[in-house]
Amino acid sequence: MSTSPRRHARAARVRPEPSDPWVDTGWRLTGPDDGPALCAVVARRLEPGIDVVLGFDPAGWLELVVPLAPDEPLAACVDLLAQSVDREWSLIVVSNRTGEFPADRPGDELVYEEMRGAVLAHDVVLLDWFVVWGTKAFSLAEFAPSGHGWHHRAP
Repeated sequence: MSTSPRRHARAARVRPEPSDPWVDTGWRLTGPDDGPALCAVVARRLEPGIDVVLGFDPAGWLELVVPLAPDEPLAACVDLLAQSVDREWSLIVVSNRTGEFPADRPGDELVYEEMRGAVLAHDVVLLDWFVVWGTKAFSLAEFAPSGHGWHHRAP
């Protein structure tokens, strides 16, 4: 399969933060710049092949952490979570693809679009889908037709 050189150029190095927000008092999203730090924290906790869905309340506080098994359909799980949280929540998906070449899944953009449509139907916002491998990460949403959902979230 061919890979997109654009993905390599936009991949960001993940640098873990000295204090771990999941262990401290909590994590609060303030904007899209929180994405790389969030990826660093999540990447340290996920086994390769695992996806996790993070749910944030309307004030931006992390309230939900749902790890998914590799065989669970990501779009269906995200849809189910969107149905179970309050309106105006935000979701972020993080996938750990350490040990594989992360850009070799050409259907990812379509899965992102399916997830985004499902959550919007429940007045929930899919902010982003980060793919991490090793110490690197990229926003898969940047390559999807609709883009990331950060602009839908009120500050």
